[in-house]
Amino acid sequence: KMAKEITTPVNAEVNFEVNEKIKTKLALQKKLDEKPIDRKRYLGIMIEERFELDKALQNKKMSFKELIHFLNKR
Repeated sequence: KMAKEITTPVNAEVNFEVNEKIKTKLALQKKLDEKPIDRKRYLGIMIEERFELDKALQNKKMSFKELIHFLNKR
């Protein structure tokens, strides 16, 4: 025998201000948990970016200056 479906209306009140406070607190906590970028990691990121730029330069067949101009337009 199947259970009868409950069709009682429910009034739910959402407090957006509290919701926003929680979201802000979680975002802040996430930021605090992230390790600060040290010099090694910073250099690593720069090398990765340079590698990606070089790949893009080869594919697009343009100068570095043209690539930067192209990326800034996007």
